Amino acid sequence: MTASQKRRFAPCDVAVVILTYSDRWQLLKETLSAALAQGAGRAIVVDNCSARDIAGLAGAEFGNAVLVLRSDRNMGSSAGYGLGMKTASQLPGTELILLLDDDNKPQPGCLENLCAAFNEKAGAESPDNFALLAFRDNCAPSADTIIYSTFLLFHLRGLAAQVKRQIPFLRQSAVKPACRWQRVPWTTYGGFFFHRGILKRHGLPDARFVLYADDLEYTYRITATGGGIYFIPEAQIVHTGVSWDKEVPARFARRLFILLEGSECRIFYQVRNMAYFDSHILCRSRIMREINRAVYLGLLSVLGLCTGKLKRLRLVWKAVRRGEQGLLGESPDFPLEQPDCRKHCSSERKDAGPQPAMK
Repeated sequence: MTASQKRRFAPCDVAVVILTYSDRWQLLKETLSAALAQGAGRAIVVDNCSARDIAGLAGAEFGNAVLVLRSDRNMGSSAGYGLGMKTASQLPGTELILLLDDDNKPQPGCLENLCAAFNEKAGAESPDNFALLAFRDNCAPSADTIIYSTFLLFHLRGLAAQVKRQIPFLRQSAVKPACRWQRVPWTTYGGFFFHRGILKRHGLPDARFVLYADDLEYTYRITATGGGIYFIPEAQIVHTGVSWDKEVPARFARRLFILLEGSECRIFYQVRNMAYFDSHILCRSRIMREINRAVYLGLLSVLGLCTGKLKRLRLVWKAVRRGEQGLLGESPDFPLEQPDCRKHCSSERKDAGPQPAMK
């Protein structure tokens, strides 16, 4: 057992990394207050070209406890979180890192419970081979098994369960409640807790994703190489914002409707990156993926024709092709620094909820 494994960590060994953007100081302030009140050693805020003087506001409110990294351009979520993670890992005294969205408020005991669970697991596993996941009230953990050869994470095998979720008396049996130490194949950034050794072993998020799915790809690196991501429900985080996709009616084939709602910028990066993720990383059977692709796009096309969303359908098809061809990076059609893209990706959802990919 290494010295790092023998040591018992506490909240003072934790650096909290938060990405903020647009005009979200009030949400960020609440999150910082909660994290620092629990004894976090340091908080790092990546200011992704927001509208406020975050460094001045944070300095006046929290003093030297908060380090603000200001970017004069919108880097996207992947580069933004990458910068925060790299900086946190280099801070003296920092051993553990907790990633949060700026509207993820840790509840009392969250950091203490995460540290206790980490100390327990580190007695049996190397710290650079596992991570923990806190409970977020607006985001259930991923299924504990991976279904390969999906298309935008859709698979015919899961269709029956999707149907059961729409029937009230069958819904409870269709959803398996998460439990402590449940393994998840990947997760979002919000609530992701890990040792800095993870960065030495797995590097930083892929900046080519720009927005969306970069968190899934990064966290999947851990499980794909034999490591584990474990759910810790007693470490709780409350979401204080409003997610854009929650405005979509909870009806059958919710994911299909989400693709027909929201801004073009958001949908392009979401679809493109997910198409890349499942075609280049999750695909085990090309034939099975093509079947799932045909069914999914067929359903989406019917929905688009019925609702008159032909322009949106063309955008989805374009994004799918770009992802499957591996054409990542910031798209010339949706440059993050352009006013039109800012209108779509930020201003239209001012003070909206956790959109790690939109930051």
